[in-house]
Amino acid sequence: MSTHRSDPQGWRLTPYEGHEDQAHWATFCKWVACGDRNDYAWVVVSPPLMPRETGVSTEIGKAIVAPRHQGVYLNRPIQQWPVHVYLLSVPVELEDADEVPPDAASIKAWALLDEKVNQGRKGCAQTATRFALGNGGEAIV
Repeated sequence: MSTHRSDPQGWRLTPYEGHEDQAHWATFCKWVACGDRNDYAWVVVSPPLMPRETGVSTEIGKAIVAPRHQGVYLNRPIQQWPVHVYLLSVPVELEDADEVPPDAASIKAWALLDEKVNQGRKGCAQTATRFALGNGGEAIV
Protein backbone atom coordinates (compact mmCIF):
# COMPACT_ATOMS: atom_id res chain seq x y z
CA MET A 1 0.00 0.00 0.00
CA SER A 2 1.44 3.29 -1.00
CA THR A 3 1.60 6.05 1.58
CA HIS A 4 3.56 8.41 -0.65
CA ARG A 5 2.47 12.03 -0.74
CA SER A 6 1.04 11.47 -4.25
CA ASP A 7 -1.16 8.46 -3.41
CA PRO A 8 -2.10 8.19 0.28
CA GLN A 9 -5.15 6.10 1.12
CA GLY A 10 -5.11 5.35 4.79
CA TRP A 11 -3.97 3.01 7.49
CA ARG A 12 -5.14 0.48 10.06
CA LEU A 13 -5.29 2.38 13.38
CA THR A 14 -4.96 0.79 16.81
CA PRO A 15 -5.17 2.73 20.10
CA TYR A 16 -1.89 2.41 21.99
CA GLU A 17 -3.38 2.68 25.45
CA GLY A 18 -6.74 1.42 26.55
CA HIS A 19 -8.74 -1.41 25.04
CA GLU A 20 -9.58 -1.80 21.37
CA ASP A 21 -13.22 -2.83 20.96
CA GLN A 22 -13.03 -3.30 17.17
CA ALA A 23 -10.81 -2.70 14.14
CA HIS A 24 -10.38 0.97 13.15
CA TRP A 25 -9.28 2.58 9.90
CA ALA A 26 -7.68 5.99 9.47
CA THR A 27 -8.76 7.19 6.03
CA PHE A 28 -6.47 9.88 4.66
CA CYS A 29 -8.08 13.28 3.96
CA LYS A 30 -5.15 15.62 3.32
CA TRP A 31 -1.73 16.66 4.54
CA VAL A 32 -1.42 19.34 7.19
CA ALA A 33 1.63 21.38 8.15
CA CYS A 34 2.48 22.05 11.79
CA GLY A 35 5.56 24.08 12.64
CA ASP A 36 8.54 22.70 10.70
CA ARG A 37 6.64 19.52 9.73
CA ASN A 38 4.50 19.09 6.62
CA ASP A 39 3.79 15.37 6.95
CA TYR A 40 0.95 15.31 9.46
CA ALA A 41 -2.30 13.96 8.09
CA TRP A 42 -5.98 14.69 8.61
CA VAL A 43 -7.80 11.36 8.87
CA VAL A 44 -11.33 10.14 9.43
CA VAL A 45 -11.39 7.32 11.99
CA SER A 46 -13.94 4.66 11.15
CA PRO A 47 -15.54 3.54 13.30
CA PRO A 48 -14.69 6.33 15.75
CA LEU A 49 -12.44 5.50 18.71
CA MET A 50 -14.59 5.32 21.81
CA PRO A 51 -13.58 6.72 25.23
CA ARG A 52 -13.04 3.21 26.62
CA GLU A 53 -10.47 2.57 23.89
CA THR A 54 -8.39 5.70 24.42
CA GLY A 55 -9.06 7.02 27.91
CA VAL A 56 -10.24 10.31 26.35
CA SER A 57 -13.66 11.54 27.49
CA THR A 58 -15.04 11.97 23.94
CA GLU A 59 -15.02 9.76 20.88
CA ILE A 60 -12.42 10.46 18.21
CA GLY A 61 -13.91 10.40 14.72
CA LYS A 62 -11.49 12.72 12.98
CA ALA A 63 -7.90 13.48 13.95
CA ILE A 64 -4.58 14.82 12.86
CA VAL A 65 -2.07 11.99 13.03
CA ALA A 66 1.53 12.97 13.71
CA PRO A 67 4.57 10.66 13.99
CA ARG A 68 5.83 10.20 17.56
CA HIS A 69 9.41 9.33 16.66
CA GLN A 70 12.14 11.44 15.12
CA GLY A 71 13.05 10.49 11.55
CA VAL A 72 9.59 9.09 10.69
CA TYR A 73 7.58 10.97 8.07
CA LEU A 74 4.09 9.97 6.97
CA ASN A 75 4.51 11.48 3.49
CA ARG A 76 7.58 9.37 2.70
CA PRO A 77 7.91 5.61 2.32
CA ILE A 78 7.66 3.99 5.75
CA GLN A 79 10.60 1.71 6.53
CA GLN A 80 9.15 -0.08 9.56
CA TRP A 81 5.55 -0.76 10.52
CA PRO A 82 3.65 -0.12 12.69
CA VAL A 83 4.25 3.61 13.09
CA HIS A 84 3.68 5.21 16.50
CA VAL A 85 1.57 8.37 16.18
CA TYR A 86 -0.11 11.04 18.23
CA LEU A 87 -3.79 11.78 17.65
CA LEU A 88 -4.06 15.57 17.83
CA SER A 89 -6.97 17.90 18.43
CA VAL A 90 -7.23 21.55 17.44
CA PRO A 91 -9.74 24.35 18.09
CA VAL A 92 -12.90 24.11 15.98
CA GLU A 93 -11.90 27.07 13.80
CA LEU A 94 -8.82 25.12 12.61
CA GLU A 95 -10.74 21.97 11.64
CA ASP A 96 -9.58 20.87 8.17
CA ALA A 97 -6.91 23.60 8.05
CA ASP A 98 -3.92 23.15 5.75
CA GLU A 99 -1.65 24.54 8.45
CA VAL A 100 -1.94 24.37 12.23
CA PRO A 101 0.26 26.36 14.64
CA PRO A 102 2.08 23.99 17.04
CA ASP A 103 0.62 25.75 20.08
CA ALA A 104 -2.93 25.14 18.76
CA ALA A 105 -2.55 21.35 18.57
CA SER A 106 -2.89 19.16 21.63
CA ILE A 107 -2.25 15.45 22.07
CA LYS A 108 -5.40 13.49 22.85
CA ALA A 109 -4.18 9.91 22.45
CA TRP A 110 -1.41 7.66 21.14
CA ALA A 111 -1.98 5.08 18.45
CA LEU A 112 -0.28 2.74 16.01
CA LEU A 113 -0.69 2.98 12.24
CA ASP A 114 -0.27 -0.15 10.14
CA GLU A 115 0.07 -0.24 6.37
CA LYS A 116 -2.98 -2.39 5.74
CA VAL A 117 -6.00 -0.40 4.61
CA ASN A 118 -9.66 -1.40 4.78
CA GLN A 119 -10.82 -1.97 1.22
CA GLY A 120 -14.42 -1.17 2.20
CA ARG A 121 -13.65 2.17 3.83
CA LYS A 122 -15.44 5.43 3.07
CA GLY A 123 -13.27 8.27 1.83
CA CYS A 124 -12.89 11.56 3.64
CA ALA A 125 -15.01 13.44 1.10
CA GLN A 126 -17.89 11.01 1.59
CA THR A 127 -17.85 11.34 5.36
CA ALA A 128 -20.31 14.12 6.14
CA THR A 129 -20.94 13.24 9.76
CA ARG A 130 -20.08 15.96 12.26
CA PHE A 131 -18.96 14.54 15.57
CA ALA A 132 -20.31 15.85 18.84
CA LEU A 133 -17.83 18.11 20.56
CA GLY A 134 -18.82 18.07 24.20
CA ASN A 135 -15.31 19.15 25.18
CA GLY A 136 -15.33 22.88 25.69
CA GLY A 137 -15.10 24.05 22.09
CA GLU A 138 -12.26 21.84 20.88
CA ALA A 139 -12.75 19.57 17.94
CA ILE A 140 -11.27 16.13 18.23
CA VAL A 141 -10.34 16.35 14.61
